[in-house]
Amino acid sequence: MRNGSVTNLADAAEGLKLALRGRTRLRADLIGFDEQPDAAMAKSDEVVEDVMWYAVQDVGTRILAGIDGDHKFIAGEVDELLTTRASLAGSLESHPAASEALSWMHETGPVDPAPLVDSLEEQLRGSLEGIDPIALGEYRFSALELLANTLLPAKALEYLRDHGLIFVPRRMEV
Repeated sequence: MRNGSVTNLADAAEGLKLALRGRTRLRADLIGFDEQPDAAMAKSDEVVEDVMWYAVQDVGTRILAGIDGDHKFIAGEVDELLTTRASLAGSLESHPAASEALSWMHETGPVDPAPLVDSLEEQLRGSLEGIDPIALGEYRFSALELLANTLLPAKALEYLRDHGLIFVPRRMEV
């Protein structure tokens, strides 16, 4: 939808929202008879936020278990990388902890992956050398976004300097 090469968390959330709006309806007891369609969509969006929160937590737990080192130090580097407008390719060299975490995330994957969607996905699962720099930047940004979302609830990253740069799922209030 944003004409990017690599999907990020915001893309996943927007796609899920569209899928829910187009294919499902909320139970009648979740929306009042007087509510407008906008209110039903808002509730559907809350459901998506909650699904995304749980998905990030499940994946994030596995990521944190596999990353060695001080998570607070990694968090500081992740926050700096996300808020800096510089190219990730050049900036990663000066952020060794975040770079190592991204390398570990790249190397860790399904033992027997499902058939790949396209050649870019196949390239991203292999060596990152020779990949289009724009796609590689989006890939690394997406990984940093997931890492930041993993570090926030683990209390390693207490806040982001610029929260508007990445998608952060809100936990649905009960």
